[in-house]
Amino acid sequence: MVHERLRLPEASIGESLCVGKLIFVSSLTPEHSSGECARGAFKLASFVSLILRRDQEVLLIRRSNTGYEDGLYCCAGGKIDGNEPATEALIREAREELGIILKKEHLKVVHVVHRKLKRDYDPELIGFFIEATKWEGIPQNMEPHKHDDIAWFPLHNLPENLMPTFKHVASMIENNIFYSELGWE
Repeated sequence: MVHERLRLPEASIGESLCVGKLIFVSSLTPEHSSGECARGAFKLASFVSLILRRDQEVLLIRRSNTGYEDGLYCCAGGKIDGNEPATEALIREAREELGIILKKEHLKVVHVVHRKLKRDYDPELIGFFIEATKWEGIPQNMEPHKHDDIAWFPLHNLPENLMPTFKHVASMIENNIFYSELGWE
């Protein structure tokens, strides 16, 4: 698919322009300058997941006492806070969950997934799976109230009890697929 730069006509602050199915807003209006979406606008939740690699191994944590997918292994990570880039969210989550320090220049986005869930809150999520092969510190379980195990697993021999999203993403990464959609069937 070829993408061309689209030249849009000038618009006043707050005016919108429809081109096909896309809506372009020239600038935020004063009432939206706080970062809030317009009333009724769809808001897509986002998360980051750390694929911490040591040679041909990946570090996984097992969830517990959270009420969501407990007993399953996943990557460290979490939701992106407002006014926070994905890489900064990942750096924060790695420090909070594993006690390690990541540097932005050592991070690489390896997969993006658009996920639909069967739940009332955050029914759609966009997830950024970001790989790091360099870090400072020794990974450890900094949140034992949320995780009951932390372990390195060979990439070719991951545990059976993986979170479905990570199982899907691991397959996508292995096949060099950068973007996928999950749960839309």
